[in-house]
Parts: sequence; structure tokens; C-alpha cells
Amino acid sequence: MDFFCYFILSIVVLFSSSSVLAEKTVEKCQFKDTVDLSDLLPLDNGSYIYHNVTIPKTKVATYNYTLGFGYVRHQAKSHLRGCVCGISQKCVKLCCKHGQYYNEETFECEKVPLHLNKPEDIDIAMEGGGNIKNVNIFKYFVPQVGKPCKYLESLTMEDDIWELQENGEIRVDISGRHEYLDTLNYCLSPYRYEGSNVNVLVPLVCPEKYEESIGFTATNYAMAISVLFLIPVVLIYLSVQELRENMQGKIMICYLVALMGGYSILSIINISELVFSPVECAFLGFSAYFCLIGSFLWLGVLYFDIWRNSYDFAEKILRKRFIIYSLYAWGIAALLTGLTMWAQWTKIVPKIYKPGVGYNFCWIDTFKWAATIYYYGPYAAITIWNFATLLLLCLRRKQSETSGLAVPILFFTLGFLWTLDIVSYCLRDLHYADNLFMVTDVCFALQGVWMFMILVLRPRILAAIKKR
Repeated sequence: MDFFCYFILSIVVLFSSSSVLAEKTVEKCQFKDTVDLSDLLPLDNGSYIYHNVTIPKTKVATYNYTLGFGYVRHQAKSHLRGCVCGISQKCVKLCCKHGQYYNEETFECEKVPLHLNKPEDIDIAMEGGGNIKNVNIFKYFVPQVGKPCKYLESLTMEDDIWELQENGEIRVDISGRHEYLDTLNYCLSPYRYEGSNVNVLVPLVCPEKYEESIGFTATNYAMAISVLFLIPVVLIYLSVQELRENMQGKIMICYLVALMGGYSILSIINISELVFSPVECAFLGFSAYFCLIGSFLWLGVLYFDIWRNSYDFAEKILRKRFIIYSLYAWGIAALLTGLTMWAQWTKIVPKIYKPGVGYNFCWIDTFKWAATIYYYGPYAAITIWNFATLLLLCLRRKQSETSGLAVPILFFTLGFLWTLDIVSYCLRDLHYADNLFMVTDVCFALQGVWMFMILVLRPRILAAIKKR
């Protein structure tokens, strides 16, 4: 039996090695220097003519994959590709065929309207520095056709500084540094600026994604772990009568459910390998936003309710009070979510001030300072409110057993870590502090674990669970 297993394994390894070797032998040049020859017929000698460039038979090979944005490899049906770009021929990438443009709303190539021009000229930066030359891309370059990804965004001079280089690469200025994109990572398309009747060529790129650093990955998995611990906490609060029937228990349940919802959605977005359409991405992002803003507000409600009780106000109409609390927390969360959705989709708000949900990201684009308006601004305001209420509670020092528990837990685990989260956003460009904030971000993401340890692992709660 062992011999049979080893024999099968050897055959698999040999086959895999042969496939890799075969794949390497057929490639005549780098993928980015090739064009798809599927729609062309060969000449009698086996060569091909592509945009007045002759591709000899020796430069034609069979490929069973394609490369996209970020050099990600995608399996594809076997097809012929020819080497056309190199030292003598420079290539440029077009999103669509000549006479078409990329529609950023439908994400498809469409014909340029008859009343608009089909641009062919573009400025390029010559090697050696400084000199700018206007050229016809179809005469100066060999055009490749294809999109680096399905959902593209334009780099307009209104918001982005870019320059086409003589070698066919795009130089983009980002946060004071230069990034160079080759033909696998951009494409050109006709674009009409607002108020203009003339199309010009602009590059389109795939929306940036969060860099999956160790800290980013650890934080995402910490949120997923938190969800696993929040589930039993919520179930215990729902099942134990003395917890679910008092006001602070009800508020705590709302807070935990909102937090669990936000963390669950963010975990799905960042950990799963699923690819979301812009509509799906927006739905998930705004849902997570609503849940997390709601959790912040419910925590403030909890502090406020403890503060009211600490002044011995009579608690006569619990249902009415809880309805008021619910209208406040869920209502403000819904209002902020609606305003954020409006800012993302309206044409009134400039691109640099948009939150980025459902377009660049499935979450608030925290790489931009605009995130202060939509997330960290309300976040900071609610945190200040919570700190103020906590301060009143600490000065009063007349708390029930529940409030005595809630204050130190939520003050230390959330209040302190919330502050560090805001600070880490403000200092996100200081890379030497990344390791420090990675630790605080992971601790903040693990708040479900802290909640379980302190809210559930108490003698009184454990006794109530056993009694039930």
C-alpha cells in the first residue's frame, strides 16, 4: 500500500514538474510584452501582423493564463500570444478598442458618441528628463488592449498628478512619492472633463486595496475571534433573566449585537477570498458603518443610563425609556449612514472628500483625511461624550453593582483603546510607530474576548448560568 502511494505521488510530482517545464519552454518573453493573437490569422510563414508590426513565428507561444493588476495570475484557455514590446517597440495599454471608451458607471467598453472626438494624441515625458512631447499613440507606441481589472477608476489631473513616460509606463505622484505603473497595472481611455466637449486620453487603474501587512491581517483575524466570543456573551445575556430584564442589560445586548454585526461584516470583507461587485461592496460597507456607529452610540447610552441611576432617578417606565434610547442610538446611526451614502454618490462632493465606500474600498478609505469627516470625527465626538459621562460616574462614586462592573471594563478596554485608535489614524504616515499601533489595534479588535472574560467569567454570572 505504501509503495502504491509513493508511486502515485511520484507520478503527480513528475507530471507537475513536466507541466512547469513545458510552460517555461513555450514562453518567449515576459507576459507584459505580449499581445493576444486569437483574432488574427497567421501568414504562410507562420508569422503575424499586429498594428503594422511583424511578429515572427519564433516569437509566438501558447499561454494558458493571463496576468492582471498586481501581477495576479488568472487561469485562461490556451491561446496564442506574440512578443511585440521590447527595446525597439514600446507599448501602451488601451482599456478598449479604438473608437470605444471605458464607462465607469457600467464598467464596460462602449462606443464613443458620434458627436465626440476619438483622441489619439497624448503628451509623454521623454527620457533624459524635462522634455514633454505630444505624440500619436498609434504611431509612437504599439497599442495593447485590455483592462487590468473589471472595476477601474480614472486618474484625472483634477485629483491625481500623472505622466505617461516614453517607455509606456505611467508615473503617478502619490503622497509626495513617485510610483510607476506598467501596462499590466493601467490602461488608457477617452475621458471628457466636466464642462468640456472634447475627449482626452487619461489612465485608469484598479482601486487601491489595503496593504495586507502582518498587522492588518492580525487585526482582521482578531475581529473574527471577537465575534466568536461575542456570540456566547449575547446568548447568555438573552437567556439569564436577571440580565435581560434590567435596563442596563438590554442596552448591553444592543451594544454587543451592533458590535458583533460590524465585526462580522468587516471580517467577511477582509478575510474571505470573495470578490464583491461595487453594489455588494457598498451594501456591506455601509452596513458595517451603521453597526459600528450604532455600537459607539449604545455605549454612550449605557454610560448615560448608569449616570441617571447613580442620581437615584426613579425608573418607572422602562419600556418608554428604552424606546427613546433606541430611537436615539439607531436613529443617529441611520442618519450618519445616510449622509455618508449621500456624500459617496452625489456629484456635489469632490472626489477627494468622498468616503470611498463601495468604490475604492468596501469600507471607509482611511488612507484619506476625508475619513475624519465620516468616521473618525463622529467616533472622536462620541468618545469624548463617553469619557465625560465616565468622569461624572467616577466623581459620583455611587454606582450599582452593574455600573461598577461596566465602568472599569468599558473605560479601560474601550475608552483607552478607542483613543489610541484615533491617534494611530492621525499618525498613520509615521511608519516607525507601526509596530506600536499594530499591538493596540489587535487589542482593540479583541474586545469581544475581554467582554467575555469580564462580563461572563464572574462568580455571580456563572452561578446564574448553572442555576438556569
